[in-house]
Amino acid sequence: LDLDAAGALLDEAGYVAGADGQRTTPDGQPFAFDISVGSTSSDWLSVANIIAQNLGELGIDATVDSPDWASVTAGYETGEFETGIVWSAAAPTPYQFYRNVMSTQSVKPVGEQTFDNYHRYGNPEADALLAEFAAASDEAGQTAAIDGLQQLFADEAPVVPLFSGPEWGAYTTERFTGWPTEDDPYATLSTRAPTTVLVLTTLQPVEG
Repeated sequence: LDLDAAGALLDEAGYVAGADGQRTTPDGQPFAFDISVGSTSSDWLSVANIIAQNLGELGIDATVDSPDWASVTAGYETGEFETGIVWSAAAPTPYQFYRNVMSTQSVKPVGEQTFDNYHRYGNPEADALLAEFAAASDEAGQTAAIDGLQQLFADEAPVVPLFSGPEWGAYTTERFTGWPTEDDPYATLSTRAPTTVLVLTTLQPVEG
């Protein structure tokens, strides 16, 4: 953690530290917020507490708010939260991830329920690149569009990646073959993922 570099960026953005070391927003209010995470996720709670501790070293007052997941998720879905640790789309291409975090088409007003884009950020440049990806007829065209989306994501930072979200599952080849493997990870084995249909349409029955 480079406190000096982080502090310089905050100073430049107008979040200056007072004599007591605590930072204020550009309009003079204390720079403080909650980090919402479900109480049953001990690993995510540990992450939130580390983040709060690190931010405290910069003079930012971050408080971990950890009610039950139903309450936390309800706040995410209506946009009535300050910050949180949230999951992202597990899809076969980057399209869904970028659509959910940057497309204007995935933005709902605060108070209206949504299951994507909880932070409610939309960028017309992302819309154009997503349309370019969807219309691409070859891998080169798709790659160019995704490269543009990755650069836009890095420039705008609508969300902050923290760690990989593991996906797991179990299968047997006794009756069916064609499951996702380490050599051919075309989909996740999670039955809650949108890629389940890819698995179901790829499996082949074992003859015999």
